[in-house]
Amino acid sequence: MLKKLGSRCCKATYCLFMAAGVLRPLACNGKKCARSMAQTAASLLLSAAAVQTLKLLVPERRPDTGQKGSFPSGHSAKTIAIATICSAQRPHQAMGWYLPAVGISLARIALRRHHVRDHRLGGNGVGPL
Repeated sequence: MLKKLGSRCCKATYCLFMAAGVLRPLACNGKKCARSMAQTAASLLLSAAAVQTLKLLVPERRPDTGQKGSFPSGHSAKTIAIATICSAQRPHQAMGWYLPAVGISLARIALRRHHVRDHRLGGNGVGPL
C-alpha cells in the first residue's frame, strides 16, 4: 500500500512539474514567449527521441517487473530537460527547477522502477540535450 501511495505521489509530482515547465512560456509575451515555447518543445522532442532510441539499443530490465525498457529513464530525461531549458532562460530560478527534477529521479529509484545507472548515465545524460 505504501508503494502504491508513493507511486501515485510521484506521478502527481511529475505531472505538475511537467505542466509547469511546458506552460511556463505562456506567462511571457511577444517574441520572447514564442522563442521560449520553441526551445521547450525542441528540448523535450530531442530528449524523447534520444530516450526511445537508447531504450531500443540497451535491453536493460526494470528492477520491479523485469520488463525491458528501463535504460534510460524517460521521466528523468524529461524533467532534467525541462529544468535545463527553464534554468537557461531564467538562471535565478535554477534551484527551483533542478531540485524537483532530481527528487523525481530519486523517487523513481526508490520505487524500484529504475536502477541508479538508468538515471545517472541515461536520464541525466540525455535530458540536457
